[in-house]
Amino acid sequence: MTSWLDDELEDCRFADARLGKRFRILLERLSKGLGETIPMVCQD
Repeated sequence: MTSWLDDELEDCRFADARLGKRFRILLERLSKGLGETIPMVCQD
């Protein structure tokens, strides 16, 4: 079973695969932190 994220990123193409991986991580974090500010969601 694919997730909604897989469906959304299916047609995304990046010149560097690392950018695609980072974009996926960003979207996962944003989806888990709905209602939070971007700095709060992206804390390391």
